[in-house]
Amino acid sequence: NYAQPVWTVTGLSVLAGTSKELTFTVEVAASAGNVSNQAGIETNGVAISVDAPTLIVGEPIPGNKPLYLLTTDTNGNDQPVGVERVAPNISNAGGTRIRLNGVGDFDDFPFTINGVASGLPGELVLDGNDFAAKLFVRSVGNSTGSPRTVRVEVYRSTNLGSALASGSVTGDFSSPNNNSPVPITITLEMLPPGVPQTFDPLSGENLVLRLTNDSGPGPNRKLLIFARTAAGTTLEDHSRLVLSASSVISVDSVDAFAAPLPDVTPVEVVSPGEAISLRAAVSDPLGGWTSPVRRSRSSTPTGCRCSRLLR
Repeated sequence: NYAQPVWTVTGLSVLAGTSKELTFTVEVAASAGNVSNQAGIETNGVAISVDAPTLIVGEPIPGNKPLYLLTTDTNGNDQPVGVERVAPNISNAGGTRIRLNGVGDFDDFPFTINGVASGLPGELVLDGNDFAAKLFVRSVGNSTGSPRTVRVEVYRSTNLGSALASGSVTGDFSSPNNNSPVPITITLEMLPPGVPQTFDPLSGENLVLRLTNDSGPGPNRKLLIFARTAAGTTLEDHSRLVLSASSVISVDSVDAFAAPLPDVTPVEVVSPGEAISLRAAVSDPLGGWTSPVRRSRSSTPTGCRCSRLLR
C-alpha cells in the first residue's frame, strides 16, 4: 500500500474450467521490515485468489541469552539490584551476595541496564523451551549440612503473581571451608510448558527474576547466593539466568554507501574494483553488549565471495 501502485494486465485468456497463475516479482528495500500482501484485485467476474506469504527482512536468530546476577552488597544483606547482559565487574574478593533468611524469603531481580531497571530495550520472545539458572550458593545459619531448597522463577513486571517459568533444586549446599560457594544448575519449565511468551517493551513490561529460599522445616536455614565465585575471572564464574529466546540478534537492514561514516551517499550499482562501505543496522532485545563485532559476506553473480570484518 505504498503510493498505491496499480498494475494492469491485458491480453489474458482463461478458458472455462481452467486456471492461470500470475507471478509478480517485487523488489523490497532491506530496511522495509516485514512485508505482507495487502493487494486488492478487480476483475470482470473471474474469481482470483491471492497467495503471497509474508516476506521477512532481517529474521531474528534464535539462541541463548545469559543474564548475570547483580547486587552491590558484600556483606550478605538483602540488597538485590537486577540481572544484566554484562557480567558485573566485582572487585571484592569474596564476591557480592544476597542472603535469603528462612522459608519463603525471596528477592526480585528486574532486568536492568547499568543498574537501572528501565525496561527491555526491544521485544523479547521466550521460545517455550526449558532453560537454566546457574547459581553459586552456600548454606548458612543452623544445620548448614542439612538440605536446602532454592526456587527460581521468571515473571513479567506487570504480573508478579503468576510466574512464566519456574524450577527448584534441593541439595547439600554446605561449603567444606565455609567460604567457597557451591555451583548449582536449576532447570526452569515454561508455564504452560512449550508455549512461547513475548515481552512487549511498548507496554512497559520488564523481565523479573525471583530467587526464593524454600528450605525447611526448622528455623534459621539461610542461604547465601553469590553474584560470582571468588575468582570470577570468566563468565562461567558468574551466577546467571540463561534464557532460551527466539529473538536474539536481528539484522534489520544492510545498505551500501560510497564511503564510511559519516558519508550518506547510497550506492545501488557497484563496478568491478570499486570500494564501497556496507552499513548494517543490528538490534538486540536485551542491548548490544553481545554484538560488538560483526562480519559481512558479499557474493558476486558468479558466486565469488569476499568477507570483511566490520566494527
